[in-house]
Amino acid sequence: MAATYGTLKCSGAGGSLEYPITRDATKIGRSPEKNDVVLNDSGVSRWHCRVTCEVGADYCTVTDLSSANGTHVNGARVEESILRTGDQVQIGDTFLTFIAPVAPIGFFLSSVLPLIQLGVNGVKAEPRT
Repeated sequence: MAATYGTLKCSGAGGSLEYPITRDATKIGRSPEKNDVVLNDSGVSRWHCRVTCEVGADYCTVTDLSSANGTHVNGARVEESILRTGDQVQIGDTFLTFIAPVAPIGFFLSSVLPLIQLGVNGVKAEPRT
């Protein structure tokens, strides 16, 4: 199973769809040629923007590819911006909401369990008997 860096939830002229981000770099545009996410929206350039992600990060980065109408994040036009869960990217009349992946429980336990075992202020709690 491929790693998932998050999901782009799409709403706009083409309806509602979800695009899992499974590559380090995901290209978005109107042209089916060389884009991973193809949007049927006349306000979207052929090669509009790119979303890049790193393994283990809780964010991705969106970069505008010199598009005609620009890339907007949470209402502001950007050349490049960090995306965190809930951020909304507007490309033409299409809105994409970025949702970061949920960390697997094993990752959570391996990160938090040592802190729990250490206790408060470095004092290990002893079990009651």
